[in-house]
Amino acid sequence: MSISSEQTLIENTLGRKPTTSEAAMLEVMWSEHVSYKSSKRWFHLFNTESPDVYLGIGEGAGLIDIGNGYVIGLALESHNHPSAIDPFNGAATGVGGIIRDILSQGCRPIALLDAIRFGPLTHPRSRFLFEQVVQGIASYGNSVGVPTVGGEVEYDEAYLGNCLVNVMCVGIAPKDKIVRSIANRPGDLFVLFGASTGRDGIHGVTFASDDLAESMQEDRGSVQIGDPLIEKKLIDAVMELRDAGLINAMQDLGGGGLTCAVSEMCERGGTGCEIHLDRIAVREKDMEPWEILISESQERMLITCSPQNLKKVKEILDSHDLTLAVLGSVTPSKRFVAKYHDSVVADLPIDFLIEGFEEPERQLIPPNSKQNVTSRKNLFQEPDKLADEFQFLLSSSNIASKRWVYQQYDHTVQGNTVLEPGIGPAIIALENGAYLALSLDSLPFLTSLDPYSGAANSAMKGIRSVIATGAKPVALVDNLNFGNPEKPDSYWEFVEAIKGIAQVSHDFHIPVVGGNVSLYNEATINGKRSKILPTPVIGVAGIISSLESIVPQVLTAPDHLIAIVGPPSFSIDGSEYARLKDIRVKEDISYEPREEQKSISFLGVAQKQELLKSCKPVGRGGIITTLTKMMLQSNTGVKIDDSPVFSKIGFWVSEGSARYIVEFSRNDLNKIQELAKSKSVTIKILGKTINTPSLILSEDEQISLQTLMGWFETPIVQAMEV
Repeated sequence: MSISSEQTLIENTLGRKPTTSEAAMLEVMWSEHVSYKSSKRWFHLFNTESPDVYLGIGEGAGLIDIGNGYVIGLALESHNHPSAIDPFNGAATGVGGIIRDILSQGCRPIALLDAIRFGPLTHPRSRFLFEQVVQGIASYGNSVGVPTVGGEVEYDEAYLGNCLVNVMCVGIAPKDKIVRSIANRPGDLFVLFGASTGRDGIHGVTFASDDLAESMQEDRGSVQIGDPLIEKKLIDAVMELRDAGLINAMQDLGGGGLTCAVSEMCERGGTGCEIHLDRIAVREKDMEPWEILISESQERMLITCSPQNLKKVKEILDSHDLTLAVLGSVTPSKRFVAKYHDSVVADLPIDFLIEGFEEPERQLIPPNSKQNVTSRKNLFQEPDKLADEFQFLLSSSNIASKRWVYQQYDHTVQGNTVLEPGIGPAIIALENGAYLALSLDSLPFLTSLDPYSGAANSAMKGIRSVIATGAKPVALVDNLNFGNPEKPDSYWEFVEAIKGIAQVSHDFHIPVVGGNVSLYNEATINGKRSKILPTPVIGVAGIISSLESIVPQVLTAPDHLIAIVGPPSFSIDGSEYARLKDIRVKEDISYEPREEQKSISFLGVAQKQELLKSCKPVGRGGIITTLTKMMLQSNTGVKIDDSPVFSKIGFWVSEGSARYIVEFSRNDLNKIQELAKSKSVTIKILGKTINTPSLILSEDEQISLQTLMGWFETPIVQAMEV
């Protein structure tokens, strides 16, 4: 729907022209970033139900019942456009915003994960964005006292014009302390507290709902400025207010600012509001009412409370040195009434403000495959030496160690981190005695070739990671980063990806409990359209019953057997190796739920019977990358069996699904083989662990762990020293 037709719709509905404040409010609420006007029509495809779901999609965070009277909260959002303009503050406020989403449900934030993407590090601007984003995440997370425990990093030419910053937060709360964002009690008071309100972040959501342009530096004012010290006060104050039972409803002020927070709380409660903007503490004295209404200044929370509890609320907020304003009250009117010095500046029906727009028509047209995908013929030849190709792969930026990143994060600040970054999925000790496994994954190159299978396998990549630790996956959250939905090829990729994730959620009975959609991730560079790879980022949470049940992700001792569990695969299609070789082939890309389920069933029994010494899913970079990580993190060598199969590069670099590397005692070989047979799972002995610190491929080809470490550990550090 065009701007002129929306203006006509507004005037016809209101019977008049909107005020300046009303026009600004409708602009932010009807933006793609807030309204999900191009995406929410597809959300019904997701499985959103399970016995463990305490609260699903629709509020600040999804909540999962983890037993013993506790729930965990999960939220995942993007801060892409702001990070492209002002990478430090864009990333920092992305962290702050997702923490407040968790906090808004009454959950204490306990962990952060981030998925970030940039252009190649050979480009100076990519290095600058990368460095500043990492510093922004570290500065905010470290200062606020929430550990950053995992995530992923990727580099590709497609992200040169539009970097991606996705942040996931996890929290925990007693079930009887959960807070909702439903303002359903007329007469309750709206109390705004936290930082003062400024012009930073004005039009942030409308800016996020448009392509980036060459003049994007002009949009710097749309980026919020964060203060983690105030955020820490907010966390402490909210926990105290929650425990005292003083909060009737709560929402953080994120995209759309006060307009979005108030209207959504009232819409959920079937109520309205009357608020007084002149009561709000502002940073600039000349701020207009419309600016106050849509400002996205950070570190602000909005609650409703009973009038008789206001004194106690003020006492607690004062004790935390937080500014507060009693804005007004919840009304039964179902209208959003805003006043400024007793003059009405906005008076809109709540339902029209939130749902009054007409959903735009969108076309779905696959891209021309002949232009985008090559043939496999004559593109690939077996190398003379495996070691040369291993070096080529392991020292590439997307495979090499990301230690440069995670060593800047405080991952132990709350003292509950069990598994540190770089080893596998994060594992967090919970208050109810259980353990939480967390992953954050995406396969954009695969998704660019086949959006359905690529998105499905992005979800499965996270599920495999969590399952390998011995955890039971209980929830998914997604952050769907795609291009301009007005372009038929981008919209087709987006819809196909949703279908892939949805199928996984149904096939494996894992509910999608929340997420975010980030569209318009395109830029105009030198007059040419540049769009990102379709990037569906999937967060997975799994529960482990006890510390003893956690399966190691690294090799544990010499003279154990190592095997590959799952279907044999030699196809390089969609792999990181193929991307590095510039081979865009999709003939063998697929989503294989039956094979996935067979491998999962095998692992479940093997873990229960304590047959596995270690287990790690075959991920990006294939078997050689997975095995290298398992060896380097334990300083244990491996001798590969003498088999013609193992001399083929495709075996080592294929990223085919449903596969895991497992380590077990020689004495358990028969049990492992019998179990595999009973589950109809293929298992092939790869070799054995040895005391010698080397990967022995054959008598003629050996690679020391020191050499492997040099290939794997140094590329990112060296790139950032340029």
